Amino acid sequence: MHARQQIRDAVKALLLGHTAAGQSVFENRTSTLTPIELPAIVIASEKETSVPRDNMGMQYIRNLTLLIEIRVQANADSAADDALDNLALQVENLIQQNGNAAGPAYSALLTDTSVQFSAEGDEYTGQLTMTYNCIYIF
Repeated sequence: MHARQQIRDAVKALLLGHTAAGQSVFENRTSTLTPIELPAIVIASEKETSVPRDNMGMQYIRNLTLLIEIRVQANADSAADDALDNLALQVENLIQQNGNAAGPAYSALLTDTSVQFSAEGDEYTGQLTMTYNCIYIF
């Protein structure tokens, strides 16, 4: 199993059942989440950079961009905003409190957070995406 998959699996295992998303924690999900699955967390690898660790090029120091997307639905935009922030805090605390939260990664550093909202009728959907840089050697 590649280290990227090990990192995603480790983060999923850490979050599964330990946040308000309950069992709705997915890896690389592309299908639309149904309202019954919300709130939910989706974990995905976005990109990776690497540099040789030594002159032989046998190992690389890799920097994986890991996205953790939180999705919620509420009946008011402020409720969706609050739900996103509360769930984000749970995720951030779990990752910070667990040194091996990202499996083989030496570090998992939060570098960016973005928020988006959409409304359909009186239902508001919010998505908060946290970007983590995970450093590992492979």
